[in-house]
Amino acid sequence: MITGNIFNDCWLGNRESGGAITLSKCEEVAVTNNQILDSLYRGVSIENSNRCRVGSNTILDRRSEPKMIEAIGTDGKGENQIEGV
Repeated sequence: MITGNIFNDCWLGNRESGGAITLSKCEEVAVTNNQILDSLYRGVSIENSNRCRVGSNTILDRRSEPKMIEAIGTDGKGENQIEGV
């Protein structure tokens, strides 16, 4: 479980995948109630994972010229639950 954290100005990942929080080959992980601010690529990235849940996070790009590609990215593999951000 990843919950109750503040991630600010994370440059993890690349244009194709990855983000401030990356779930890779994970099962049954919850990412909840975090503040993810000004990430370069994504706030949360889900890759080759199953039964993971992402919800109740604040994911924002507050820069005058936004750079974040997407708040939550997934490769579409597995059955994951993404709730309102």
